[in-house]
Amino acid sequence: MRRTFALVFFFCLIWHKVYAQQTVFNVPSQDALQSKHIYVEIASSIMLRSPAYFTMTPKIVLGLGYGFEGGARLPFYLSSGDSRGSRTVVSAKHVDFLGDSTWRFIESADGYLPLSHGKNLGLLACLQGAKEFPNLFRISGGIYAAMKEVTGTKNEFGTMASLEIPIQKFVIAADNYSGENELSAISFGIIGNVSPNFKVKVAYQYLRFSTSDNLLMAVGYQF
Repeated sequence: MRRTFALVFFFCLIWHKVYAQQTVFNVPSQDALQSKHIYVEIASSIMLRSPAYFTMTPKIVLGLGYGFEGGARLPFYLSSGDSRGSRTVVSAKHVDFLGDSTWRFIESADGYLPLSHGKNLGLLACLQGAKEFPNLFRISGGIYAAMKEVTGTKNEFGTMASLEIPIQKFVIAADNYSGENELSAISFGIIGNVSPNFKVKVAYQYLRFSTSDNLLMAVGYQF
């Protein structure tokens, strides 16, 4: 089974080197940075129930051209309790713009690096189809394959989806990973486009695996 997940992961990466990607909140977004552009984001996650924890996670994404982007995220501060948040992650994503560019096919992959004692390399691969209805909304849906080092339970396949509704300078958004594991979460909130290059995200997230809820906040800037 481990070999199967490794093959899926590398299938998604054969076009380019691994570099974390842009997301709605957790699910990969339909966007891809243009070549030589850089997106920097600092995100925090606060558990609203006991046992409380707090994470502060910087992320950098690089536009590689031809619909490719990649990057990395590294926890800067972790108070307690979040096993996923303590992992350094490298990611890659490719967006195929089809037809009139309102249809998209997205391949992405994440490698959870074994930088902490007693942890092994974890792989997550995702395939999505997406559709944009200009000035109305954007939707995506797909499948994921994740190793037990990512899910916290077992090697697992599942589904994923996202919805984005633009309202002037704001986007009402939601995304979801299915299952009963550490990936399994539904998030909904607001993304504020303060300027063409600066955005703010605020969301509520419910984690089904631990039956807990989080407050997510992030600020990002594109260079």
